[in-house]
Parts: sequence; C-alpha cells; structure tokens
Amino acid sequence: MASELIAQLSPGDFYRETTVGYDDTTFSVVVGQQTMPAAGGTPNGVVRGVGLNKVLLATLAQEYYQASFIIPANLTMGTGITIVLHLTDDGKNAADLGTAVELGITAFNVDGTGFNVNLGANNGTEETTAITLSSTSGNVVSGTIAIPIAQLASAAVGNRVLIRLRRVGTSTSDTCPGRPVLIGAYVHNT
Repeated sequence: MASELIAQLSPGDFYRETTVGYDDTTFSVVVGQQTMPAAGGTPNGVVRGVGLNKVLLATLAQEYYQASFIIPANLTMGTGITIVLHLTDDGKNAADLGTAVELGITAFNVDGTGFNVNLGANNGTEETTAITLSSTSGNVVSGTIAIPIAQLASAAVGNRVLIRLRRVGTSTSDTCPGRPVLIGAYVHNT
C-alpha cells in the first residue's frame, strides 16, 4: 500500500564516506542556541544534524553520506520509494535563507547479486531534487526524492538498501551559499 513507512533515519544513521572507520564526527553540527530562561522556565534546546557543505568544483571529491534500511518483508511494494528529507539553515548566514539546496540520492541493493562495497556497480541512477530553505532562520522544511522501482537495483521486500546522499553544489539549482543541515529523513512506499 502506498505511503507505508519503511524507515526513519536520524542524523546518527548517516555516515560520511570519507570518515567511515575513523569516527570523525565533524560533519555533525548543532543548530540553534541554548538559552537559560528566568527561574522556573524551561531552557531552549538545540538540534543536531548533518552539515551539508557545498563543493563548488566538479573536480573535487564530493561529500557523500550513507544510511541503510531494510524494506519490511510484509510490505507490498508499489512503484518505488520516496525519501522525505528535513532541512534547516545553520543560523550562520542570513544569505542562506530562502535559497535552494540541490540534493541527490543513489540507491544500492546490499543483498543484490554483485553488490560491491566500492559502490560503483549494482545501483540505480542518482535522483535529485532542489529543496528551498525557509526564509525564517531555524524553521524546518521538507523535500522529497522519489526513487522508482527501476532505480532500486532490483531491491525487493526483505532486502537491505543503502542510500548515498550528496549535496550537488555544482548544480545551477543549488543557490544556497552556506551549509544547510539535514536533521532527519524518513522513507515510505510509493
């Protein structure tokens, strides 16, 4: 059935490819400012997320982030999956507000024949979308990337899917000069 939840992904579910195995968490950022209220009040909190830096030159290595999930065995697959991404600005530059961020996702079937950890084979093509940040700092916006079943590398129910997320900073659609922050995502059946 369409819209069934497949997985929820928190910032801690994403790993930066270049740091896997080294436990470098510099891609993890805190947004918001913690303040202490008057006596008896509740302090403001902060949110942790994944900082999506802009890579401007196509000749430079891109920053990729990975997360994986299992398609539930009791799911009736529809036409693919949709990944809903939740973004905010990092609060450091007013020029980021109201601008677009281009993101791309490639799906890999970890359980598929010929899956290779070099991530160069057995995958679909990258699907992209532009998500416009809120014009109010700290507000969260959502954007979606639909991955049709043909781009899921033959993934079926019960299979583990690895997604590879990147910011496509070289795209003319990416007008955000700063660093948006991914604070979470979820995957549902389409």
